[in-house]
Amino acid sequence: MGSTHRFLALGSDLQQVYAWFAALPEPPAVIQAQGGQWLHFLTLGRLQVMPDTGRIDPQQSPVASLFPPEHLRGILWTAGELHFLPTPQRKLFPKLDAISRRFKKWLQGFECVFETPGARGEWDFFLEGRLRNQDSPIFALPDAMRALRAGQYFVSHGMREDPLSRLCRTLELRGVSHSIPAHPFLFTFGFESPSEHASNKRSGSDFESSWAFWIEAASDTAALRWGCQVAEEFARRLFERAGKAGYSWAKGQFAHGLTDKPADLADARACTDIPAVLDGQMPDFLWALEYWST
Repeated sequence: MGSTHRFLALGSDLQQVYAWFAALPEPPAVIQAQGGQWLHFLTLGRLQVMPDTGRIDPQQSPVASLFPPEHLRGILWTAGELHFLPTPQRKLFPKLDAISRRFKKWLQGFECVFETPGARGEWDFFLEGRLRNQDSPIFALPDAMRALRAGQYFVSHGMREDPLSRLCRTLELRGVSHSIPAHPFLFTFGFESPSEHASNKRSGSDFESSWAFWIEAASDTAALRWGCQVAEEFARRLFERAGKAGYSWAKGQFAHGLTDKPADLADARACTDIPAVLDGQMPDFLWALEYWST
């Protein structure tokens, strides 16, 4: 039998989830999929596919399926879900079963906001859309917990449009209205990798790298503000990974900003590996950390 873990994650919370898996002795490879990601534990075996569809068979492969939180209608966030579905899991992949149990124990270090259907909880009012109909408990990571205390509503992953619309109408009666429509902004920034930093410090050179990502935000001011916070967090994690804690991207005064040149925007839209995030959401740093750590 497989296992399911549910959690609320906003801001930098999701990076804690990725960091947990990255810190495993044999971390998984991340495979992008429709609506989510596969975490493939390569050392435990090869992927198996379903003959009729050619898709990954989660019941026979050493994988976990991760559905990160999504922002809906400007006022709702979905809960994150992590599924370990091999069946029978303990018999097929005992190491994968152990990883699932370790992850469950790690989640239990955060505040539990829902335990089981039928049991009343302090945060039930803000957990909508079938979240309280499922058996697995829900844990809130720090940024999400702060948002929950401030009145943020959460719903289950995969909520259909009709019940979502009905819920939004109900929330409007409670005084919770849709936010200002967001627009995509392309944020670009320069930075030093740890090896470039060491070289620059040693020889007085000014080598640096650059990265970009899309930000859905209500204004250019909001997009620029969040872009700088993401750049700071990325650089902090990059240097922390190299054993150099305390590094600050902002102190380096690197070039950064929102790009509005039509040619640059067109090139970025044609590039499939530029991440896109919402204002307040961190991108998936995993591949970038691995790339610039070499």
